[in-house]
Amino acid sequence: MARKIDKHSKDLFELYRDDPEGADRKLFGREPHSDRRGFLRGAGLAAMGAAIGTAIPFHRNMPSGFMPMALAENTGALAPEDVSPDGWELSVEGLVGSPMNMSIADLKAKFEVVEQALTLECGGNGRAAFNPPASGNQWTYGAVACSKWTGVRLADVLKAAGVRDSAVYTAHYGADGHLSGDPAKIPISRGVPVAKAMDPNNLIAFEMNGAAIHPMNGAPLRLVIPGWPGSCSQKWLTRIVLRDKVHDGPKMTGTSYRVPNRPVAPGEKVDKKDFEIIEAMPVKSLITSPETGKAAGRSLTVRGHAWAGDNTVSAVDISIDFGATWI
Repeated sequence: MARKIDKHSKDLFELYRDDPEGADRKLFGREPHSDRRGFLRGAGLAAMGAAIGTAIPFHRNMPSGFMPMALAENTGALAPEDVSPDGWELSVEGLVGSPMNMSIADLKAKFEVVEQALTLECGGNGRAAFNPPASGNQWTYGAVACSKWTGVRLADVLKAAGVRDSAVYTAHYGADGHLSGDPAKIPISRGVPVAKAMDPNNLIAFEMNGAAIHPMNGAPLRLVIPGWPGSCSQKWLTRIVLRDKVHDGPKMTGTSYRVPNRPVAPGEKVDKKDFEIIEAMPVKSLITSPETGKAAGRSLTVRGHAWAGDNTVSAVDISIDFGATWI
């Protein structure tokens, strides 16, 4: 069973996801990213207030493109209701010599349990800064995290199942429902090439940071495929299928989780045939201290993080003069 999303919440969420510029025009009555601050008006104000269940104080000061946390939380309500590990089963099927159906207890008993600190990042992290704007969740900086995950190696499970030579891609399936609430529609189902699936850093995880995985993080069982878009790390995992072609589940075809196969100018039209699936995420870095907007004295300590998909970060350089020199 999956809980339905409130209609007001779903409509606003989908509007920002699919057409952020249109959302700004509808709710704020102005062009997005303009210098003049807009304010929620008329039907837009009523719709957002209804979606979060209360009036919005100081709505005239709300920046465009902003989605209240309560609304963002409601949009994730299609997680399965029953995420108890008791009775949860994972099947491994398709192009394997020995199809398997295992409980979480079976996984713990049959395979080595390991703990690894692994980075997960949404393929759209930083999308809010794109110009022209791109559709999708308007992530700023927060769509990346490094947690300690406990589980068994995906490669160990696949080896035990006996992956056939004809298998080229995995397909991942979870117990969640489609965001529309329509039980006839299939929710997101992505996969990775078999060579990536055999990377020893991939886990079928049942703990996060030393405790049971939170339901919204995919309890009681999820994939962790570090370094690739987070959508490869299926939450509420119930089934892995080995296929003889690139998986064609929802969000695997068209331009979903794909980028042009060459550098393009902002706003340039690209033919669909020239898009390729995002695999390893690019190198990125983030200054976490000092906090943005905080005054600093004559000297300060700079801290942050850097990560690089399948690669290892060997060094970080910082510029304080807009790239003229580097430290």
